[in-house]
Amino acid sequence: ESPDHAVAVVGYDDSFPKEKFSRKDSSGKEIEGSTPPADGAFIIKNSWGLTTLDENDADDGYVYISYYDHSLMSAMSCVFDGGDSAKRSAPNYDQYDLMMTKWYCSTDYENETKTANVFDAEEDESLYQIAYTTSLPKTEVTYEIYKDVGEGNPSSGTLVEKGVHRHTLAGYYKTDLKSEYALKKGEKYSVVLTMKRVTGDDGSMTYTEVFPYSTEFYEGMTVRGIINKGESWLFTDGKWTDMSDMKGSLVDRAYEQCTEELNSDKSLPELKIKGKDSFTVDNYPIKAILAPAE
Repeated sequence: ESPDHAVAVVGYDDSFPKEKFSRKDSSGKEIEGSTPPADGAFIIKNSWGLTTLDENDADDGYVYISYYDHSLMSAMSCVFDGGDSAKRSAPNYDQYDLMMTKWYCSTDYENETKTANVFDAEEDESLYQIAYTTSLPKTEVTYEIYKDVGEGNPSSGTLVEKGVHRHTLAGYYKTDLKSEYALKKGEKYSVVLTMKRVTGDDGSMTYTEVFPYSTEFYEGMTVRGIINKGESWLFTDGKWTDMSDMKGSLVDRAYEQCTEELNSDKSLPELKIKGKDSFTVDNYPIKAILAPAE
């Protein structure tokens, strides 16, 4: 409800001297390769104000960063909305994608494709929001909410709500449902998503599956994803498949996409794939947000 830190690009200076970024070793000699190839810098504002140990050099939290600095490779933009915080001071989150990662694989399909998470209500509560991730721009998301879901079929049971949202940008989206739906402790319910994105110049669309993955890019870093049976499901070729039975194919797809991205994006020179066996995947990034019963 009260973020304590933010850093943002607030301007730029094409003529900022590249020499300002040169670094020197303990002997005072310039470190080879530390000077960017050309002038130019973004102007960054740090909400903490002081950005160096020397208060005389802090410039009220403004700093410059070279256009060529590789630490800008994964910029992130976040918008926080606490509008319903007074009404929902302590919501419950049902989710399975708990792996620490910022990488998402997108797989395209020609025929109808859906992804779903099936949850068990942990207490008497009411469902009022859902959340999901789109990894590519121009994505249309159709959501369906089912109660009293049966085994092996997330779209069984009773359909209580269906809606469509269109997103220009990729990102994490939280959506208010049209109504609130009371759930009893232990009741099975599902959130089913149909994602389509624009792939043709004529506006034609392709079905898309999105799931998180991670790999050991850096020495000493290990990330694990755990997918249990009955949690996440994929609908293709007219049938539902448990995500836990697809781990091998998911890793294959993530490895292929990641390799292609690293080979085509020369701004990521320090990321090295250690092999397919270093990859791990996680559940579909579909969440339900609920209010405990009063």
